[in-house]
Amino acid sequence: MQLKRKTTLMAALIVSIVLLNFIKTDQTLSIWERRELKQFPDIKTEAFLSGEWWIDFESYALDQFVFRQEFRRLKIWFEESVLRKQDLSGLFSEKNHLFKMLNYKDISELDRFVSYIEHITTAYFHDNRIYYVHIPDKTRYSDREWLIQWETATEAFLKENLQGLSFISISNQLSLEHFYATDTHWRQETLHPVAQSIIEAIGQEIQYDKSEFIKKEYPQFLGVLYGQLPNRKTKETLYYLEHPNFQSYTIHDYEKGNIDMYDPSKLTGMDGYDVFLSGASPLLEIINPHAQTDKELVLFRDSFGSSLLPLLSLQYEKITAIDTRYVPVSYLSKLLDFSPEQDVLFMYSSGIVHQYEALR
Repeated sequence: MQLKRKTTLMAALIVSIVLLNFIKTDQTLSIWERRELKQFPDIKTEAFLSGEWWIDFESYALDQFVFRQEFRRLKIWFEESVLRKQDLSGLFSEKNHLFKMLNYKDISELDRFVSYIEHITTAYFHDNRIYYVHIPDKTRYSDREWLIQWETATEAFLKENLQGLSFISISNQLSLEHFYATDTHWRQETLHPVAQSIIEAIGQEIQYDKSEFIKKEYPQFLGVLYGQLPNRKTKETLYYLEHPNFQSYTIHDYEKGNIDMYDPSKLTGMDGYDVFLSGASPLLEIINPHAQTDKELVLFRDSFGSSLLPLLSLQYEKITAIDTRYVPVSYLSKLLDFSPEQDVLFMYSSGIVHQYEALR
């Protein structure tokens, strides 16, 4: 009798879940996973008969399954509490921060990244002053010694092998408090000393007072790591620094047209960090009519540069920011004008250095 009751309850649970899946509204986005969810596939005879439709339907069913997020939380809880796993698919929690471990390449393989930088400097910048800033991964400031060693070795290799570039080290100026707790990126409001050290190393004079900035805040920020460990409930405050001069800048995105320094509408989207310069862009030009010099900066950067660029922009009449994850290097001569008077800065995070295949 007891077995029969349990069987009946299990069957009722399964039927209930199936019915809920039929009546629930499909979701288009997963904020937790930072991606679009699969939608019900179009029924086409050829795809249906070949079996391709069923493959698409399986992906759709998994994405739209009722209580999917709750099951993800249960899975994480089981792996941590029962299986006692310290790392969950390359993720771990420490000091109230979430971390994602990089797929580190052997240090000797980073010659290819060095060659990539040298190719750009040889092709476009014969007589320029050229600088390199290495942005360490957040895991450098964790308690995991082997991750710290990887990060230290990466910076040492680049410093030794990037010939003809002035290496600017900022790793000793950073700590865990310079990064978001739920994201891999650094916090803009902590970066004044970093910006000042870069400007001084390039030979520019500091031309702004950080007290002139107006701190805006968004207290419900969820970083890209927040939903990957869904048992964590650590919303945090994202600050972005407005400046009176920014309103008269001309900021041109080659894909989106003219944009503002910050786009607050992005804070409630899939990636709140896109508030800085409206997110990823292959090419940006920032014109500062208040600059006290006619100096120009050409910056090769990844997403970390988006939050540092506003601080650097006060020093230059014009900044050209290039992200070669989205534009091939060979196109640059068709799109831009380079001159020996420009300062040239390469600024890449460790994640890009060890994933140099993403650069075009």
